[in-house]
Amino acid sequence: FIGGIEFEDERIPFEDVPKMSPALPFNQIPVLEVDGEVVSQSTAILRYAGILSGLYPMTDMLAAFRVDGVFTLIDEMYNCPEWRASTKEQDSVKLEKMREALATGVITTTLSSLEKLVAQYNAPYAIGADLTVADLAIYTLVLTQKSGKPGIPSTITDPYQNLQRVFNLVKTHPKVVEWNAAHE
Repeated sequence: FIGGIEFEDERIPFEDVPKMSPALPFNQIPVLEVDGEVVSQSTAILRYAGILSGLYPMTDMLAAFRVDGVFTLIDEMYNCPEWRASTKEQDSVKLEKMREALATGVITTTLSSLEKLVAQYNAPYAIGADLTVADLAIYTLVLTQKSGKPGIPSTITDPYQNLQRVFNLVKTHPKVVEWNAAHE
C-alpha cells in the first residue's frame, strides 16, 4: 500500500487459522498469493513487496545488507523459544508471566540492539535518508510492543529515541495515515 502496489487484504479470523494451516506453506500465516503461487513468511513477503515498490534497495548492496540485518534481528526475537512458547500459552496468568520475562529479556535486548544500529547511521530513517522496508519492520515492531499486552508495558519502547523517530516518521506518512484510518 505504502509503495503503491495494489493488493487484496484478506484478514483471516484467528479461529479459522488451524483449519486452513494444513493447506498453507509452512502451515502458517501470513501468506501472499501471486499469480496462483502462495508464498509464506512475513520477511519474504515484505522483501518482495519492497522490491516491487522500490522500498528495498536493489542496487546498493550495503543498504540491502542493512535492511536484511534489521529483518533478521526482529525475526530472531519473534522466533526465540520463549516467544514461540508464549504464542501457544492458553493460561492467562502463565502468559502474563512469560510476557514479563520477554519484556525484561529478549524484547529489551532486541530494542537496544536496533536502537544502537539505527543510531550509527545518523539519518532520519533506519538505514539512511530514504524510507525502506526496514522502517516498516521497525514501525510494526514498535507498534506491537506499545499495544499494551498484559505483561509487556506499553511504554517499553519509550526509551529508544531513534526507534521512536523512525516509528513516528512512518506513522505520519500519508499512506500509513490513510491505511490506519481505514482499518481502525
